[in-house]
Amino acid sequence: TVRIPVVRVLKKSGWSGPSLLRTRVGGTVRDAAGRPLPGYRAFLHAKATMLGKPEFVSEPSGADGDYLIWVDREGVFYLGARAEIGRSREVGEEIGLYTGTPDHAIEVRLGAEALPAMDIVVGGAQ
Repeated sequence: TVRIPVVRVLKKSGWSGPSLLRTRVGGTVRDAAGRPLPGYRAFLHAKATMLGKPEFVSEPSGADGDYLIWVDREGVFYLGARAEIGRSREVGEEIGLYTGTPDHAIEVRLGAEALPAMDIVVGGAQ
């Protein structure tokens, strides 16, 4: 008999628990009416324009619209969401934006408790 130990592989979006080396950013992706949106990927950009490759990306939001991003670098990031990551934005494409600050920015510090829930709104006045 050969026994092979099983190793649990973490999702590609990051780690499974808190650490002094990372922190979590999470919340809900919603439409302008406040309804949760499944299938959106939340992202953190280093640039306020949110163009180009994001620094961190979540798995698709669940049926409840919830997302989670693990972050392993401190700094100011700009939080948004898109239905599809990896291609250029199309004319008229609605992206989600964090509305907790006028510029959609959040400050991430490592080793801190998880940041409070940060909702992202898709559509409406952006």
